[in-house]
Amino acid sequence: MQNDLLARRAAYAVENADNHLNVVRLTLMRALEEVGKYQRSFTDEADLSKKADVLNWTINYLVTGILPNLRIDLLANAQAGLKTIASIPDGAL
Repeated sequence: MQNDLLARRAAYAVENADNHLNVVRLTLMRALEEVGKYQRSFTDEADLSKKADVLNWTINYLVTGILPNLRIDLLANAQAGLKTIASIPDGAL
């Protein structure tokens, strides 16, 4: 019974971590598409000032659009959960 509980907790922790990694991967994939749009705008612009504006928009997107959506806090919590379960000696529950 104790080992079954530990096995279920471990399976849940692994699934949770995998889900959070998937969120990170999808966020980065969307970010690549968005940065590609900015790059096309940059290439299409002839005016240097407008090129600088596009770079500014890109920087803004990177800081406000990617980092918060990566949810690194959830990855850290998943990591802590896995470490906690991994540190439980067999039969300790």
